[in-house]
Amino acid sequence: MRIDVFTIFPDVVDTFCSASLLGKARRAGLLDVRTHDPRDQATDVHRTVDDSPFGGGAGMLMRPEPIFAAVEAADPPRPLFLLGPGGRRFDQSLAAQLAAGDGFSLLCGRYEGVDHRIREHLVDDELSVGDVVLAGGEVAACLVIEAVVRLLPGVEESPQWLLDPTLAMLVVIAATVWKGFPFYSLVLLSALQGVPDELYEAATMDGAGRVGQFRYITLPGIRGSLALLAVLGFIYSTQQFTLIWLITGGGPVDATTTLAPAIYMQAFRFYDFGYAGGVLAGGVILFRNDRDLRHG
Repeated sequence: MRIDVFTIFPDVVDTFCSASLLGKARRAGLLDVRTHDPRDQATDVHRTVDDSPFGGGAGMLMRPEPIFAAVEAADPPRPLFLLGPGGRRFDQSLAAQLAAGDGFSLLCGRYEGVDHRIREHLVDDELSVGDVVLAGGEVAACLVIEAVVRLLPGVEESPQWLLDPTLAMLVVIAATVWKGFPFYSLVLLSALQGVPDELYEAATMDGAGRVGQFRYITLPGIRGSLALLAVLGFIYSTQQFTLIWLITGGGPVDATTTLAPAIYMQAFRFYDFGYAGGVLAGGVILFRNDRDLRHG
């Protein structure tokens, strides 16, 4: 994976990415981190990359010309993210999305921010690492890089069950089955007790083997209980919120987002109460129609 970082302090990022887990990934050829200093593209003797805001105001902004020139010269992998307080929140789901790609780039802000033309015409998106105040984006860049790189295959020896989109749902399913195992076992054992022993004795006298007895006696005898468990299991799965939310939070990359977490996120994370209410109403209507068909 190639990650390009545009920063006026390239040594900070390069030093961090040369140690520990990231350093091992770079030496193994799994990670290619390239830092670029916009000051190398400055045209004046002082290598100036900041300027006063157009129209006045406190502080300084990063000028667009050196940054545009640095990006054009490096031809970095996209998407290119600006690290700033006004961006969308970086989380584990986004880290998993980036880890699934071939690379991305980061632009570290400084001073009071960057010229608006950089947001408008250069970067693809803006990321924030939280509601904190930093002097620049270098620390945030290191955070993003480590969060993404540790998800790459071969970087960590042990599998990241809850961070891998292909494995997280298996963990949730296993936890759900284990949680409901006592109840399902009790119902099945009770159903098996209801199958008369005389049927097995008669089948044995007729020469039926274990497979035949299971197919023609056991299964028909517990069919009603199996149907009940299937219906209860479906209802139970649609109500699984606490387990999924505590284990994975619906991630990574929405891999474990079922109906209940989806409604919750739409309503209380994205504040789209209309959409969440529509999904909930649709689920209620489907449930009632299915019940009416069974009883009709």
